[in-house]
Amino acid sequence: MKSGMNLQFKIRTLIHIFFLLTINLALYSQNSLHAVNGSAIPVKGTIIDTVKCKKNPDFSYALYLPEGYNDALKWPVIYIFDPGARGSMAVTSFKRAAEHYGYIVAGSNDSRNGSLSNSIEAANYMFDDVENRFRIDLKRIYAAGFSGGSRIAALMAVTTHRFAGVIGCGAGFPGGIELLPGDSDSFVYIGVAGKKDMNYLEMSDLEQELNSHKMVVRLITTDAGHSWPDPEILDNAVSWLELQAMIKGIIPVDQAYIDNQFKDQTEQAVKMGMNGKWFEAAKQYRYLLRDFPNQPDIDQVRVRLDSIEKTNVYRKDERSWNSIRTKELSLSKTLMGSMYDAFLAETFTDSIKVWWKGEISSLKRVERSQDAEKRYMAARLLNLLTIQCMEEGRNSLNNNNYQKAVAAYQILTMLQPDNVSSFYNLSRAYAFRNLKNESIVAMAMAIKLGFKNRAILENDTAFLNFKNDRDYKMLLNKLQ
Repeated sequence: MKSGMNLQFKIRTLIHIFFLLTINLALYSQNSLHAVNGSAIPVKGTIIDTVKCKKNPDFSYALYLPEGYNDALKWPVIYIFDPGARGSMAVTSFKRAAEHYGYIVAGSNDSRNGSLSNSIEAANYMFDDVENRFRIDLKRIYAAGFSGGSRIAALMAVTTHRFAGVIGCGAGFPGGIELLPGDSDSFVYIGVAGKKDMNYLEMSDLEQELNSHKMVVRLITTDAGHSWPDPEILDNAVSWLELQAMIKGIIPVDQAYIDNQFKDQTEQAVKMGMNGKWFEAAKQYRYLLRDFPNQPDIDQVRVRLDSIEKTNVYRKDERSWNSIRTKELSLSKTLMGSMYDAFLAETFTDSIKVWWKGEISSLKRVERSQDAEKRYMAARLLNLLTIQCMEEGRNSLNNNNYQKAVAAYQILTMLQPDNVSSFYNLSRAYAFRNLKNESIVAMAMAIKLGFKNRAILENDTAFLNFKNDRDYKMLLNKLQ
């Protein structure tokens, strides 16, 4: 989600970021060009969950070395950032591409959403450790990430000027426009966005913004929601980085590879057209014209693109997309404003509940529409509301703001009427407010949906005041 920070706060954030980077990069640059330090090479072809950084063992990363790794050669590397510091999971997603194209991949076990300073520190210790353990091709250093991790990957590329490219999944750049690349930035950017992802519009708009900075950018779209892309998609993203490295002269040109890429991407464009996705097909043809200007058949691509852009179906698709985008932005503004009004209200009243039930029911009806673009729009908005309620509920419980937590989990239970944890957390929020009846009703629903763990409930401090309550004991008796 795009930041709502005011300008003054953004300026303070930028100063803070650059101060942290200056401190950490001073540490990092001391040894960044050194050769392998003589340590034993970890197992190849196997994901290592935890490699502790030698300069600070409090930080670690997951690692994968391709089976063909040897320290006689310099190797490209992809540094990966996950919003939940799930380094091993992130590396697993890139294992196929790493083996296919011969990359070292390292995923931070410490960079996560919440603490920017911690993420920057974790990143720099990981960079330093990897580049001192292994022989790295310093012209082929890449960053990748998902959601908040995608923003960290982009941040490192913009502020360090060391990266050849970024794979950004499910989110763009941090801090708004102030941290977008400048015209002198030379890294390439490939975004991956699910059409059901609440950040889909952000990623789509980002492509246009980066194009205005004369950057080489590409966007891969999928039918997914807000999640790490499948390994096959990430393999395609890395294949594009390889192509761009050849175009820029970073690695030798492999004409057979370029020919195969041209063939595969042309087939993708043709398939999009055959499936009636003319707006997407036209974009794919534009990528072909930019990336393969010297292919023998490139004039046919130009003719095909000109032909598509003149058709009524293409113009209809373009108008439809612009209409959906405008409507989604308007609905998002209304829904988010109403959500924060509910968070700030003294009580979650029946009128607030009725309004939210109506809006959520309406979005779920649209999600079943025969119009694919409308379905995607509704899914994105529902995704946005769900993620926002989960984050606000969790943070509010942690900060003892129990009324706000009640509002967040009330809306969340409407969004996820079959979700056990949503009702359990709603019960906890009510219990912390000492609203016994409401808490018991929510817990009874959690039990009905499948909550079974008596020990968790008995040891939960939220319910201390209910220990001797008859209704509470009746609930306990239903559990194992």
